[in-house]
Amino acid sequence: MSRYLLKAAILLQLTLAIYLICEVRGLRKRLYAFQRKTLSFLRQHELLAYEFQAFLEQRFKVLEFPRSLKHLPLAEEQGILLASRKIDIPGVIAPYNASLIEEADHYLLFFRYDIPAIGDDEVPYHSYIGCVELNSDFLPLSPFTTLDTKSAFSEDPRVMKVDGQYFITYNELMAGKRTRREVRMATVDSLTKRIESITRFDRRKMSVEKNWMPFVPDGKTLHFIYTIRPHEVLKLASPQHNALLQVGVCDPKCALSSLDWPKQWGIPRGGTPPRLVDGEYLSFFHSSLIDDRGITWYVMGAYAFEAAAPYRITKISPHPILFHEIYRTAHQNTANPKVRCIYPAGFVLERREGKDLIQLSCGENDSAVKVLTIDKEALLRSLKPVSSGM
Repeated sequence: MSRYLLKAAILLQLTLAIYLICEVRGLRKRLYAFQRKTLSFLRQHELLAYEFQAFLEQRFKVLEFPRSLKHLPLAEEQGILLASRKIDIPGVIAPYNASLIEEADHYLLFFRYDIPAIGDDEVPYHSYIGCVELNSDFLPLSPFTTLDTKSAFSEDPRVMKVDGQYFITYNELMAGKRTRREVRMATVDSLTKRIESITRFDRRKMSVEKNWMPFVPDGKTLHFIYTIRPHEVLKLASPQHNALLQVGVCDPKCALSSLDWPKQWGIPRGGTPPRLVDGEYLSFFHSSLIDDRGITWYVMGAYAFEAAAPYRITKISPHPILFHEIYRTAHQNTANPKVRCIYPAGFVLERREGKDLIQLSCGENDSAVKVLTIDKEALLRSLKPVSSGM
């Protein structure tokens, strides 16, 4: 009889232990759920505060620059910026991060747009790449087209034309990954705007690959600026294959120093496809900084580099290029109100009324496309020689 009692006691103890474990786990689950709700509430409260601040900036036209940007000259005052215009695209809410290229007597604009993902906490929005034709006044000539990238996570296109063929580079979520991105390149038919092929570039060097800048130094072979600091250039052996070769050696002579672009403005990152201007390549880049209020500011500058390998950097903007109406676009759609952003992604060269101009396409506050009309000669005069090239 005692044997049965012992077994019953053991069984009772096991039952109690299992019950206590379940209770503890239940408490933990409830605690975790409470923590998630609390964090969500705090994030929403914080975003509301930033949204209200952004509203005040838009309503009263008062923009408080961080200390590192205060007292810098504006591009209009230097004669660099002649005009800025917002590009409205019918049927698209808040297009941004657009790359501009000329096509016969008009322009093509490749841009990003987002659509909120309702009911999906892990993926707040889907992102797509659109294309629209613009006339000489940057007004749409026809309805926009969405490129079929076979994905809902395609971001930040750059466009380059080689032998009559358009190549679009963009970044894309890696299959099965939520935090890793890779660069892809699509060939696009100039008439139908349909994608003919897509090539993946997986360098396995960074967990997030983006902002590669395509250019064609020999008129036929695609190259990419992989990083600006150091200035690393890659050559694509074939558009249909993931075969990237490093061009030249990234020695210290190819690197920018903190004297050229101080750390207070962030690390220079990719922007527009480089274009040959007066014997050197010219490109616009971006960097970012966080101010004392926790707001992230994206700024832009320009730099020039040699026309031949190893493509050493020769000149750079002495400070970020700011202008009167910068960051003025109201945050909308999926834009983060904690971000003030100017994001250069493409430019064309043209001559109007006897003046050489640069038409620079940018994204602003992840909510709009702007085209900045820049006096080419004034911009080039403003660039300073880099210390590493002296």
